[in-house]
Amino acid sequence: MNISSLFEKRLERVNLQKTAIVLLKADGTEEKYSWYNYQEKAMCVAEWLSKQGIKRGDFVAIIPLNLPDSFFALLGIILIGAVPVPINVQLLKEKGLVDLRKIIDDCKPKLVLANESLYELMPEIDPYLIEGIIARTELLLLKSNKPRSYYYRFYTAMGENDLLIMPYTSGTSGQPKGVMLTQKNILNRLEAITAALEATEEERILSYLPLGHIAELVATFFGQIYAGYTVYFTEHVKEAIKNPEKLRKNFPIVLQQVKPTIFIGVPKIWTSFRKSIEAQIKKLPMHGLIIPQWLKKRAIKKKLGFRKTRIFVSAAAKISGDDLEFFDKLGIRVDDIYGQTETAGPLTFNGVPLGPNNKMCVKEEEIVVVGDCVMAGYFQNPSANEQVFSKNEVGEVIYHTGDTCRKDGEKIFWTGRLGNGFKLANGEYVNPEKIEFIEEEIRKIDPRINEAVICGVNRPHLVALIFIDGNSEFRELSEKIKLRLPQVGEGIHKLKNFVLLNNTELEMTPTMKIKKNSLLKKFELTVNQMYRST
Repeated sequence: MNISSLFEKRLERVNLQKTAIVLLKADGTEEKYSWYNYQEKAMCVAEWLSKQGIKRGDFVAIIPLNLPDSFFALLGIILIGAVPVPINVQLLKEKGLVDLRKIIDDCKPKLVLANESLYELMPEIDPYLIEGIIARTELLLLKSNKPRSYYYRFYTAMGENDLLIMPYTSGTSGQPKGVMLTQKNILNRLEAITAALEATEEERILSYLPLGHIAELVATFFGQIYAGYTVYFTEHVKEAIKNPEKLRKNFPIVLQQVKPTIFIGVPKIWTSFRKSIEAQIKKLPMHGLIIPQWLKKRAIKKKLGFRKTRIFVSAAAKISGDDLEFFDKLGIRVDDIYGQTETAGPLTFNGVPLGPNNKMCVKEEEIVVVGDCVMAGYFQNPSANEQVFSKNEVGEVIYHTGDTCRKDGEKIFWTGRLGNGFKLANGEYVNPEKIEFIEEEIRKIDPRINEAVICGVNRPHLVALIFIDGNSEFRELSEKIKLRLPQVGEGIHKLKNFVLLNNTELEMTPTMKIKKNSLLKKFELTVNQMYRST
């Protein structure tokens, strides 16, 4: 079994006129693609790629916006046996261009595909593509009147251990690394997560998280082929790279149109929802206390577009306990999925390890994994592979995640990264869980606080970089934080100083994880000044 044959089986089982993909246009109309349209578009892409000389095993980089043509292009690449290298759209921004060039230089793709709406940004990397071609994905999507049998000549049979896709790690701690995921890796995770979600052909899922990330690829692109549900897109994503506020503003309207049955968000999305709801409740008479709880829950779900949603998921990072509690009180139970790119996505669902053919255990406080979901390795990076792979007594390959956890019976809950802990100058160790707790406590002080980064490696005490909304009153907020800090942490975990920074200075991965190492380097002088003044 491989993704191409899985797609063929899907076409055999489904009504070809059934809607597979819906694009919500900016003018409020809908553009629908049936399963027949989907296969036609993907086959046209496969034919075009083949005529460009792309063959089995070639890398084809794609900068996929969350739009239908990205799905058509991804599948077309896979059908001919080439390997898509999905690159996060956010890397086209100035701050991401260094990583973008590293990725292209590392895998040396034969072709780079991008949506036409991104084309004006592409000249930034044009000089770097010596042998590559920048092609607009729309140009591949010509209609064809040829019979389906005609396109089978472009299909390439692939084995379960053949490379399927190569996303790059987000680079929170260093150089982005190409993660080689096989057909078996992806199929294993699809079987596991669709069973956990009890996903059927009747689901409606909105694709809006970066398609360069494994969580979105498994949830929408690969997941749809496996389970047969309908995926929705919104045209507003075309403007999001330049004006993300516009997408945020229209997001509730989009959700109301989609009426998703399953909704997946990263923790920052859930926090954003909570802050928005809290702000609106405060505007109500008596802060909404006179409204019956059941009516409040119904109104909020309707406002968010969640009236038909049966499963709510948080993925890609650890969700705040406060957010979980907040939504639970509204009748929205947010399920937590933990996983990594290196394991083709999801490993646990609410702490329960996801089978089949995988084993998770804890070795010296680190999560380790054995089984069909474990990547083939990092592309052309033997030193990195040596760091994460070992073998057990029966010769099975063990993948060391680098993540810490706590166990609750058979359940495993992610708590942080092994490398995120550090020692103070006096030798006392500050563990990752405590750092995360302190950062969360700081965020609770005021809704205008977006993020906090704790510093203290080989220093006498802890200090913090605190990132706030740009339109906040720095002096007033600074005084509020000073009053609250004595209640944050105890003993060696007390914060002795902090500095407020504009949220525009915050550097994050496309899945909204903080690039701590990069920020500490960027604000090294600021951190030094904090220690000199305490």
